[in-house]
Amino acid sequence: NEVAATIRNRQTEELDRLMHDQKLLKYSVNGSEDAWKEELKNVSEPGVISIPR
Repeated sequence: NEVAATIRNRQTEELDRLMHDQKLLKYSVNGSEDAWKEELKNVSEPGVISIPR
């Protein structure tokens, strides 16, 4: 079902975005600004998640 797949993809994107926000939050809370800036630099556009290697 194409609609179901689209909805599932959208939910996954939302989850990714949420996880990413959490990561940024963690850096800012830790006060590790270098790591935070590095993470921001890895994000080319909103909603695009950089997967740590």
